[in-house]
Amino acid sequence: MYGSLSYLETMLSTRRQLLAALAGTICLPLDLSGAHDAKAGAHKRGLDQYLPFQLLRPDEMASVTRKVFAHWHFFPISIDNKRSDADYYALNYLKPEGENGKYFDTGGYIRERPLARVPRTEADWLVRDMIDDMSAAVAIGVDAFQVNLRSVSDQSIFWKYFTAMLSGIRRMSPPFKIFPCLDCTSTLFDGPVELLADSLAAVVSDPGLMRTPDGRLYLSAFAAERVSTKTWETLVAALSDRGWRPYFFPMFLEPSKVDHSILSLTDIVSIWGGDDLTRNELPKKAVVSENFGGAWCQPVWPQDFRPKVGWCTEASNSLLFRSGWEQAIAIDSHAVNILTWNDYSEGSEIRPSSSIQYSYYDLAAYYVAKFKLQSEPEIVRDVLYFFYRVEAPSGEHLGALQNRSIVFRPGSQPTNDIELLAFLKAPGRLTVKTETRVVHRDVGAGVSSVRVPLDFGHPRFELHRNGAMIVSVDGNFEIRKYSTYQDLLYHGGSSSRIEQRY
Repeated sequence: MYGSLSYLETMLSTRRQLLAALAGTICLPLDLSGAHDAKAGAHKRGLDQYLPFQLLRPDEMASVTRKVFAHWHFFPISIDNKRSDADYYALNYLKPEGENGKYFDTGGYIRERPLARVPRTEADWLVRDMIDDMSAAVAIGVDAFQVNLRSVSDQSIFWKYFTAMLSGIRRMSPPFKIFPCLDCTSTLFDGPVELLADSLAAVVSDPGLMRTPDGRLYLSAFAAERVSTKTWETLVAALSDRGWRPYFFPMFLEPSKVDHSILSLTDIVSIWGGDDLTRNELPKKAVVSENFGGAWCQPVWPQDFRPKVGWCTEASNSLLFRSGWEQAIAIDSHAVNILTWNDYSEGSEIRPSSSIQYSYYDLAAYYVAKFKLQSEPEIVRDVLYFFYRVEAPSGEHLGALQNRSIVFRPGSQPTNDIELLAFLKAPGRLTVKTETRVVHRDVGAGVSSVRVPLDFGHPRFELHRNGAMIVSVDGNFEIRKYSTYQDLLYHGGSSSRIEQRY
């Protein structure tokens, strides 16, 4: 069904139609290592030399009514400010025997990490890392981080990260915003709701919080259906009494279990879904009634690969990500929520990282602009992006040391391609070379995708125009015949900044 962007022709063309139908089914090497109050122009200059289009200034992007959020899950740029070969990512999250062997059966907790940086000498290194993270987001037009909170205790790492972001925002120009996302799969609601309201109210006046034009404060919730409507009513009232007038933004994980009375409290709604290209989940999971007067926020995923539970879904290289954005544009969604900025445990991150490099980050920059402006950004330079797995989805000699193979979620159909995604300022000939084949495709200006079957070795990608080589780049990840531990994450890169680091 989702084999190409043509599926959009069968999707509903307006948001009202969508909501009615849903009712029945309940390296961006930004130079940020020095001054952390970098101006908009510096961000723009840093990116423009790598992207295929000219960015608007962050203040121009922020002034657009349509908003783009990115879910900030848990994983910071650095956990402990150690060298990248001896930090917690290297010794625990990435090693099969790490985390006391908790994820040994499937080869470890995660398969990639944030791009490495040297240890910082400053005592406030965490705040500076948060500034770098938020600056990278604001540079591509993201309006706010939706920050996952599993605890609001002063001693909690979740609250520590949240308040570190608020501290960092005070040093930033242009500024950024964040808002809390209460994780309803945690113990947040085990105690009195008033205590939760007290903790949130402690930061109610902070300028870094995301507000509506009339001053209401964004309050999001993951798996909101797991908390009763009565409890939500109590929390909303308690927050209002403490000066936090909520703009309530629930995301439903299991929409069929939603008590629809919660919609009376809701201002903007979304689902935690849309992570599988071969399953049309949106109509099945929707919870918005035809008469709901609030706004819809479209979820957009790059991919979903979870060694921690031993399964993944099919993203078909960059197609899932691009399709999500195109759908948001087609239905005129009020907002987009990128799922996620940095959830390495689900392989859904777009933050520049060791395996995806800047590929999804750069695509996000393009589609944020397209979504906000409702028009195609002008392509001013030729850039070739590539997306492929480093091994086939299955094989006799793959994951040889794993006790349990990683499988595709039921209903998800694996694909097995190398993709060249070209942004061209003029027509040209695209070429993909592998060990066993050479594929040529003549394409026009704009965005074009060329696919070839997965093959071993390092693929090569080229652009020719008028008989001359214009751009060429080798895939910097080898496609292998054998592996000790499966890695089904789509890797990526581009011709503009391969293997660069923060």
